[in-house]
This record gives sequence, structure tokens and C-alpha cells, in this order.
Amino acid sequence: MVTETKENKVYFSDIFDVQHSLIEKYGALDISLICDNPAFVDPFLIFANPKYNDLHQLVIEYLKFLKELTIKNAGNELSSGDFKHYYKFPEVKQVWLGYSVDGNGGLGLNRGFAESLYKNLHKIFAKFGSEKITEASHLEKLCLVEEGVGVDKISDFTLNLIKKYILEYTESFAKKYLDKSDIEEFAVRKVEFDFENKIWRDGRFTLPRIEQKNGKKDFVLLVPKELLTKQDTWISKNDFLENDSTIFNTIENDELRAKINKYFYDNLQVKLNKKKKLEKDFSKKSKTGALIKTVWEYPEVLDYYIKFKEQQKNEALKSHIADPENINFFLDTEVIQKEISEKKFGKLKSFDDCVLRLNFFNLN
Repeated sequence: MVTETKENKVYFSDIFDVQHSLIEKYGALDISLICDNPAFVDPFLIFANPKYNDLHQLVIEYLKFLKELTIKNAGNELSSGDFKHYYKFPEVKQVWLGYSVDGNGGLGLNRGFAESLYKNLHKIFAKFGSEKITEASHLEKLCLVEEGVGVDKISDFTLNLIKKYILEYTESFAKKYLDKSDIEEFAVRKVEFDFENKIWRDGRFTLPRIEQKNGKKDFVLLVPKELLTKQDTWISKNDFLENDSTIFNTIENDELRAKINKYFYDNLQVKLNKKKKLEKDFSKKSKTGALIKTVWEYPEVLDYYIKFKEQQKNEALKSHIADPENINFFLDTEVIQKEISEKKFGKLKSFDDCVLRLNFFNLN
């Protein structure tokens, strides 16, 4: 049985004894199985790549279902059972993506994310599925207005919605390339949503198997590299705020553009200048505060920002997708291991010895 702690074994290719180049050719990220890989699924990359049109539509359809559920419930609290079944999902830790530096157990999707999504389905998502400004609907809109909803939460939620595809993608690789002793059939919860019966269905898949430190078995999932970003989603709060009010200039309606610019200007903070007179504060903090207030008053600003990002989708596919070697340093580890193994180190006897050792690692 494959274990996570095999000596000198770090990556999927090492542990399951397959060529790194084979995983690369398959299109997957050769993930570390020691700690999380700092990469995330970006739903915009699903939207931008025609290959994944069905997956993008699946995400949209589920969010439309949630919106209809919210409307039917008149914005009141859902029953505990419905809330857990439709809104709360576990972290798909088997993909080994995220921020964890020890193992693959991240924070996952907490109740706060689910509540943010629920309340915003009849606010910023009021026209979800029937947008007139943007080309399509985008889940990432949530991260533009909610604190604590970042790339990790968006990635986790998206992974849950496309989990069946990821399971089948991995199962196909495992059956074709892995030794039979390293794969096993697993029962997996909440695999696919049954829109007709309005329930999540479980499934069974034959997947790569590892043994965790606690002795329990678990499976591993591979994710296509072309869905992954390293830093942030293409549509993100940081990017939106960095644009400041320049996004207003993309609004074609003259009257609306003037009203939005005035509202933004009126909500800038004021400060005393060198002459001790009050003037508008154009610092980043002041502009960020004014921009957020403007968004709540004129939510269409978000749509114009998203439209601007949609128009650059070819750029997203070209430059935004994570470079695998900047995620897991696969090639670097081989070089470093070889160079270290050829060095002979004696015992450290002084502070100078420590400095020399540190210099070796810095230079290599």
C-alpha cells in the first residue's frame, strides 16, 4: 500500500511510480502529497476555455437553483437540513490544493461562506442567470463584496460543483497508468446534483490510494493544470480595488456614468491640506472605502468590471494559468537532492560554520 511518508517520496509521480512527463502529458498537476500545493481552481478559467463549457454551465445551473430556492423561501432562513444539504460542502482535501503547510487539511468552506452566498443571492446575484451587461454569470462576484471570501473559498466551492468531472478524470488516469495494487474503489459523498429530484447523489470511483499518518486510507485526485491559478482568481477583489474608479470609464451610459462618478467623489474622505484647508482625500484607503460604498449603491459597477475582465479572457488563458514548476518546484527538488547528496558535511562547531552552511543553501 502506498503511504504518504515514503523516504524521499514527495510528488504523485514519485509515490505512484509513474513518469512526471506522463502526468504532464495527461494535463494534470503533479501534486505534492506531503503538504498542500499553493494553487487554486479559478472558475473564470472554466468559463474562458471552450473545452469546459459544460462545467461552466453546471456551476451556473446550480447557483440558479440556489437562487430559486432563496426566492421561494422569501429570504427567510432555510431549515437546518436544507442549508447543510444545498449550501455547505466539505473541503475537497484530496486534491491537495491550498495553503496548508502540514498535510492537506485546510479550513474548508465554513458556515460563513454559505451564509454569504445565501444572503447575496437576492442582492448582488439578483439578476444571476439573466445578466444584460456581462457575457455570462460568475460565482467570483461574491468575493468582490464579501470579506473573507477569497481564492481558497471560491476554489473549494467550485471543486465541489465539478467534483464528478475531477473524479472521472482521475479514475481514467488511475485505471490506465497505475499499478492495480495502488488503486481502490472508494465511496464518495455529494458527487453529482440531481436537478430533477433536487438532491445530491453519492458515487463510487476507483482511485489512487494512500495511507495517511493516522493509518486511515484515503484517495488522491488529479486536477487539470489549465484550471489552476497560483495567486488569485482572474476576477478578484484586489484587482477590482486596484482599478479604483477607472472602471467607471467603461460604462457607456453617460448619465449613469456621471451619477456613479459623483457618488464616488462624494464618498471620498476629507483631510486637511498643508494650508489647513479641507480637501478630498485620494489615498488608496479613502478610494477603497468610497468604491465599496458606490458598489452597494450601484451594483452594476460590478458587472462593468466583470465585463472588462471577460473581454480579456484570452489573456487569462495565456498568462493567468499557474506554471506547474512555480507551484511544486518538481525539477528543483531533483537538482537540490543530487547536489546535497554529493556534499560532505562535518559537524557544526562554531557560529561561522552555521553561516557557511546557510550560504551554501542560499547559493544553491
